[in-house]
Amino acid sequence: MVTPTRQSVLFPALLDKPLHVVFDEASTTSDGGAMLLKTVDQKLGLTAAIGGCIRDSRQEVKVKHSYAELCGQRIFGLALGYFDANDAGRLGGDPMMRMMIGRDPMTGAGLASQPTVLRFENAVSNKDL
Repeated sequence: MVTPTRQSVLFPALLDKPLHVVFDEASTTSDGGAMLLKTVDQKLGLTAAIGGCIRDSRQEVKVKHSYAELCGQRIFGLALGYFDANDAGRLGGDPMMRMMIGRDPMTGAGLASQPTVLRFENAVSNKDL
């Protein structure tokens, strides 16, 4: 019998649910180390700060993904080795990526699509940079 272990050292304030490591679940990810990246980002506020520096001129009623979320999705994707925005379609439903952006890993809304990520990348002006 395996006794569940509640993680309390590395991620005490990161998740409001216990972290379970199981290798025979239907929804899995190979990017488990991403939680360390998320912890560092939360402490530094990096993706939120960068997303907040970019002037958003989109029509508010049509916005599904904030610039902070898009920035996080792109930065986390790059850090995890997904260098091409073409991976956005596949990563949009990945449980770990959803959790990193602050959504429920199983029931949360999907992340931005590849065209949305590319529009985001092209919308940033020299002044924003």
